[in-house]
Amino acid sequence: MPTLEEHICATPNKYDVLLVKKAGRYNAEDEEVMKKVEAQNDLENYTYNMRNMVRDEKFTAKLTAENKQSIEKAVDDGLV
Repeated sequence: MPTLEEHICATPNKYDVLLVKKAGRYNAEDEEVMKKVEAQNDLENYTYNMRNMVRDEKFTAKLTAENKQSIEKAVDDGLV
């Protein structure tokens, strides 16, 4: 004789089918959100790397004061 769990798994009802369909719909939305989060993280990483590079004396010695200020402003705007 099958257990209740085996019976439920073997005979999905309308509610189970509906849940699976909804899960599929939300999966697409979750993937879209994940792409946006990854893009935001990539931008933050790039911005922090630029900030650290501008603070490095070896790098800034090769820049004019105007270029350094321009990069610092862009980095600050990107971190906000």
